[in-house]
Amino acid sequence: MPETIVVLFDNGMASQNQDYLPSRLIVQKETVESLISRKFEDNQENTIGIIPLVQTQSNDIITPTKQRPYIKTFLNEIKLSRNVDIMGCLSQSLHIFNQKDSPGCMLVIFLGSEPPETEKDELFARLYQLLTFGIMIKMVFFGEAIEMAEAYKKIDFTNFSCIEVKPSEEFADRVLSFINGDEHLEEDDPELAEAIRLSLEEQKKQQK
Repeated sequence: MPETIVVLFDNGMASQNQDYLPSRLIVQKETVESLISRKFEDNQENTIGIIPLVQTQSNDIITPTKQRPYIKTFLNEIKLSRNVDIMGCLSQSLHIFNQKDSPGCMLVIFLGSEPPETEKDELFARLYQLLTFGIMIKMVFFGEAIEMAEAYKKIDFTNFSCIEVKPSEEFADRVLSFINGDEHLEEDDPELAEAIRLSLEEQKKQQK
């Protein structure tokens, strides 16, 4: 069955930080580009959309499409900006998924900075709403948002999972393994895990 994947991309000003080299913005772009390649290799009927957490113009997103060049162009043009609006982005995601059959729908959330305290309860509520519709949600906490990870690990839905990625870790490899469900391959099938790692490295070389 084809998948519909929506990526929430953290382009807030904190993504200029270089604790994740070369910068948080660039490691996200590299990771999403590899994800795009992987998903279209898996199934050419998959569709992918991207929602920046900061949109300088209203509704400046790319809805799920099979048009790989459009997705990559949009991704490359994402710039840093102020005033992250994760609630608005989750509403946009919900609107997109309401028009799809929930099986095969995945929301990937990159979060590098903590939302204001006043929004944290609402963030939980909005995620629960998506989860009850059967949307698979995978959250990637990095940067200051790592502090939030423990609370989210307590979410008791089979279609929810999250990881925290530290600056000392290989961002793209860790995130792609998590999104693609390869996390346990290391112990279950080390040869396959190594083959996947080499494949990811080859994808990175081709993108340069």
